[in-house]
Amino acid sequence: MAFERPDPGLEQAAACGDSRAMMRLARFFEDWNPEQSQRWFHDAAEVGESEAMYRLAELLTKGQADQARHWYRRAAEAGHLEAMYAMSRIGDNLEERGRWLRRAAHSGQVEAKLELGRALRDRACPKRRNDGSAQRPKTTESGGSNHSTWPRPTPASVRATKHALTSSLC
Repeated sequence: MAFERPDPGLEQAAACGDSRAMMRLARFFEDWNPEQSQRWFHDAAEVGESEAMYRLAELLTKGQADQARHWYRRAAEAGHLEAMYAMSRIGDNLEERGRWLRRAAHSGQVEAKLELGRALRDRACPKRRNDGSAQRPKTTESGGSNHSTWPRPTPASVRATKHALTSSLC
């Protein structure tokens, strides 16, 4: 394979602070020069490119976890969906992880919606009987919920859950 050089105009634009040019260079070098790629992702991240922040965090995950967390957080704060979902897994505490999961789900990140839906389903929330009294799901001997005792979802309850996940998470 012959060594290719990126377009000199692209390098000049990146050197002048064009974040789109930095991203193109980072992708250009990604497969065969990871250090150069990381440098361009870092430069683009420093000027506010959320995709660069996320990609840089992905590159740093194995060797520099603290730096990776920093860039995931910055990307998430800038609105990057995958970074929000990543923060829901690596946040500093349960409260922060829950906040990022809700924000990612509310913003449309599919895996976050599924995970939040499962978490809401699995909570042992009181259900109302027809007579208005509360009913909790039966628990197993170990104290866990026996999901076979929950009523089957109806189409209306599925629509209501989807609506709740997409409209009122924050």
